[in-house]
Amino acid sequence: MKKLSIVIPCYNEFKTIKKILDRVLAVSLSGWEKEIIVVDDYSVDGTKDILKKYKNRVAVFYQPENSGKGTTVRRGLKEATGDYIIIQDADLEYAPEEIPSLLLAIERGKRDVIFGSRNIHHEKRSGFLLPRLGVWFITKLMNVLYRLDLTDVWTCYKLFPEEAKGDFLSGGFDSELLFTASLARHGLKIFEVPISHHPRDLSEGKKIRYRDGFRSIFLLISDRLIHLRKPRVRQPKDISRLLCCLICYTPLRKTDKGYACEKDGVFISDDSNRPILLDTSELLSNKTEHESGINWLKSFLKQFPKLYYSIWHFFCPVLMIQNGPRKIVTFVRKGGVILDVG
Repeated sequence: MKKLSIVIPCYNEFKTIKKILDRVLAVSLSGWEKEIIVVDDYSVDGTKDILKKYKNRVAVFYQPENSGKGTTVRRGLKEATGDYIIIQDADLEYAPEEIPSLLLAIERGKRDVIFGSRNIHHEKRSGFLLPRLGVWFITKLMNVLYRLDLTDVWTCYKLFPEEAKGDFLSGGFDSELLFTASLARHGLKIFEVPISHHPRDLSEGKKIRYRDGFRSIFLLISDRLIHLRKPRVRQPKDISRLLCCLICYTPLRKTDKGYACEKDGVFISDDSNRPILLDTSELLSNKTEHESGINWLKSFLKQFPKLYYSIWHFFCPVLMIQNGPRKIVTFVRKGGVILDVG
């Protein structure tokens, strides 16, 4: 029997936490074992007192400080042991009685991931115009950036396999959008089923703000730009046919002791089996490039590792010319060699 983990993040939900827990506990999941995990994000309104009464029926974890929804959800995912996982908000906006409809879509083998969409049902919706427009815009943006065809990317109800939980990042409300982006990049197919929605306003405890929407737009565009080109730093390159003797320029032969030239002996290798072939004259011939602004640019970009590795692969064949050795060339004895290990 497969297990479903229901992760419930909560923060100051004294008015609703008991109702949502009772409803989740009452949901019948035919053919599925149910695991309920609640993570309290340092509530100060009495939520913890209610959770203590459920400690024998659900797994409860407490954050040491208020850290945001994304970080709270990630803690719950870490503790989850189910084959599939779904996130359930504690504010009664989403009805846990509809979870079986998402499981049914998985059982029918439609997709890898199931989203519960608030925008494909036929119920009339009134009020909350600006939040709905915001969700519509961000959904359209996500569809364009990641070639998706979704109607509601900011839904709470996301049912996904256990192996995908590593894609969920810590943070605030934007973590859910970046999670969807990560699923899309990894090729997981997303299917939507209709769900109901009962929104609440700020006076009732709504926590998401308009600034979260603007921040999410910025993060989505940044994420897409960063992943336009995947880094290939872990892909080994075959350089055996490119190595030649510095003296006679004949191809080198790999041996147990290093790379050997039939006329001029063996060139030693470093600990990573890379030959030490660069001499001082070759280094000095590139002095102009070294003293340009390339080093400064690299230092700046390295403060943003993902952006650095995405961009630099376009330019490194031309620009990455022995940065380190130029600083120590004065200490190398005449006729010596220098190895730049990057």
